[in-house]
Amino acid sequence: MNYRRLIVILAILVAAVAVMIFSFSTESREESSKTSDQVVEWLLQRFYPGYNELRNKQKRILRHQYQEPVRKAAHGLEFMLLGTFLFLFLHGIELRRSGLWAWVGGTLYAATDELHQTLVSGRGGMVTDVCIDSGGVLAGIFLGLALLALFHRIFGRKPRKT
Repeated sequence: MNYRRLIVILAILVAAVAVMIFSFSTESREESSKTSDQVVEWLLQRFYPGYNELRNKQKRILRHQYQEPVRKAAHGLEFMLLGTFLFLFLHGIELRRSGLWAWVGGTLYAATDELHQTLVSGRGGMVTDVCIDSGGVLAGIFLGLALLALFHRIFGRKPRKT
């Protein structure tokens, strides 16, 4: 694959993840809760032994119990994706300290995302979510570093310093 084409693909992936995050943040509280409920229901059906045999009231209690951790994990995961693609893009265009700039950029995007949520009906911005998102970006940068190391090991090229 052409190197320039790879850089364009990474830029598109960064933009696509940013748009995905923005679109999730535009959901009202009710829409967001419904989405979370569906994800929690799917997870419980697959990973909670005996879930399908429980009564509806017990299922509702479990869904409620797991909804917040699943929401926070989703925050971290979507920003981990952003951090991975942003780091690989910045590294690819040979920006010095690409890991630091990816973390700063991803964290700033997390802060603006929380600010955006204050403008959405029934939603609010939380500093703790910015911290979770920032940690997700950092995890994504480490994942990007691991992918680069794997790539260089497979193809025998020395990694550049970041």
